[in-house]
Amino acid sequence: MEGTALPSTNGRGQKINLSKAKVRFSGEGSDLSDSVKSLVSTAEQTAGLPRSQGYLLPRNDMRKKVAFTLAEVLITLGIIGVVAAMTLPTLIQNYQKRVYVTQLKKSVSVLSQGFTLMMAQDGVTRLSDTEAFSGISDNGFCGEDAILTAKCRSVKDGLERVFSGIQFVQCDGSEIKALNGRVDSAKNLNNTCIKFPDGLEIYWSSFRKTPSGHTEHLSGGYVSQLYIDINGPKNPNTFGRDVFYLFIGNNGTLYPFGSQPYSELVKGNSNSGYWKTASGKEKCSTDSRGWGCAARVLEEDAMNY
Repeated sequence: MEGTALPSTNGRGQKINLSKAKVRFSGEGSDLSDSVKSLVSTAEQTAGLPRSQGYLLPRNDMRKKVAFTLAEVLITLGIIGVVAAMTLPTLIQNYQKRVYVTQLKKSVSVLSQGFTLMMAQDGVTRLSDTEAFSGISDNGFCGEDAILTAKCRSVKDGLERVFSGIQFVQCDGSEIKALNGRVDSAKNLNNTCIKFPDGLEIYWSSFRKTPSGHTEHLSGGYVSQLYIDINGPKNPNTFGRDVFYLFIGNNGTLYPFGSQPYSELVKGNSNSGYWKTASGKEKCSTDSRGWGCAARVLEEDAMNY
């Protein structure tokens, strides 16, 4: 094969002159002469055509294949495994915390709406004036095992009226842990738990006929205290994770234990601190009981501990 003049242009309009170049092949497998190799390289550079595009690639270059060795594959998989082992537990933990936060917010919303509905149905602005609360036969409180007694019948009926599908069942006796890992309390087998269809469970309550706390507060005091477990008997059964402490104001508003509004609600009470500055039960950190964590979670919209 002989080549004379091969005028052409590159992408920028520049002429490429490959004239007077003679290439002779004796067969398909013959080697290119050094002069032709140099000529081809010059033509590629002038035309702005990278060799990777294959315009002037020798046949041997086009036949090359890329592959990974078994050792390279195993090393890569090992690195991926180490990274996964280091990051997955944290990702899973953060995801679970987000689930707890969402469940707590939902539970507080459901309870608030129910007690607001209770007042609306009776046409009153105070829970203590509703049929459910005013019907308590004495000035004691209705909760735990007492919720099923005759003196508390009005409370039971009132709760069933506004919270569809709830059940009054014997508590399962699950051990409840403090956030610091110590045993804090239990769902006593002698108590009655109130189970909600979505998994929420009230395992300790004190519904009062007469409001307590700071009755001059805008809520008019509080008429109940609640320990709630947002996922029922499922683990971890720990204060500050899936178990929380709340107060129900006489206006139907829920006040998390350890919140600023709570500290005003129970003004004068020995347990009246704010979680952010408290050092006692209202504190929320991994070295605490975790009773004040509902306040922190709802305030920060996160479980930052």
